[in-house]
Amino acid sequence: MAAWRINLHYPWWMRAPPPRPEPRLAMLRTLEAALLARGDVSLSGSAAACRPRAFPDEAVSTLNFHTVWTGPRNLHFKEAYLPGYFTFDPAGYSGWSANAGLRFDPASHDRAEAAAYFDRAVVRRFLVPQVSKCAQPARRAKIPRGGIFVALQVPRDKVLTLAHLDTRAMLEGCLARAPREPVVIKLHPRSRDPDFEAGIRALHDPAANVHVLDEPIDALIDAARVTVCINSGVGFEAQLRDGAVITCGASDYGALTWRPTTPAELAVALQRAEPPDPDLMRRHATWLLRDVFVDDTAPGWTDKVLDRLRRR
Repeated sequence: MAAWRINLHYPWWMRAPPPRPEPRLAMLRTLEAALLARGDVSLSGSAAACRPRAFPDEAVSTLNFHTVWTGPRNLHFKEAYLPGYFTFDPAGYSGWSANAGLRFDPASHDRAEAAAYFDRAVVRRFLVPQVSKCAQPARRAKIPRGGIFVALQVPRDKVLTLAHLDTRAMLEGCLARAPREPVVIKLHPRSRDPDFEAGIRALHDPAANVHVLDEPIDALIDAARVTVCINSGVGFEAQLRDGAVITCGASDYGALTWRPTTPAELAVALQRAEPPDPDLMRRHATWLLRDVFVDDTAPGWTDKVLDRLRRR
């Protein structure tokens, strides 16, 4: 029997590892080792994303990093919203993913089982030690309580094209609530746009109850009445912390969020948003983290990836 040909995309951080710790690198090296160890797999690699049709004379399966398209024999991989979790999806990531179109059925997840998984995989692993996807600074400033927390994303990030309301419209809608209630804004720690950052920081006006802060995500979420973003992973983190969440764009975690598509709908959501039922939230988290995403600390996770690829 001919070997199963798989082509693995090696991103720059695999070919020339950065000096800082790179969790994706450990994941991809583990996956590569698992593929090389299999007698039924013939592995090749490419420095660029490569579609299966690039191999016209062979039935080659492909694994590509941070890409978006739909086709047979391919999975797109990317880090998910919490360290150790990754997406391996046939269509892409975030709102482009096949995950985003899947139907979450609470009845398919036992209440007690979901509660146990959530306690083990979320509370103990992330919430208690206050672990987030991005490294967080030490807390320095006082955070106003009971208001709106707006989590901004990297300007011109591709996922912002999935927005129903862009960053400006989202900010305008939230700022309209001040000074009746505090509006707290945080820039993305990986933002590298000085003009955008200066414009956001210029909004800081405590007298008007508008605060641009660089405090830790968990503290900002816990202090807020509602968290607002386009499709940032911060929204998912807020949901895991029993927060009310408004997402102004398509995502793969939005089943339990408020999802306005117009400024008027955003105004209503800002007034009415409440957290989802805790039991429903735990079932949803179990579905997404355990069943949809891939946890690279779970036994047999590489087999899960290959089983998913084989079905493509």
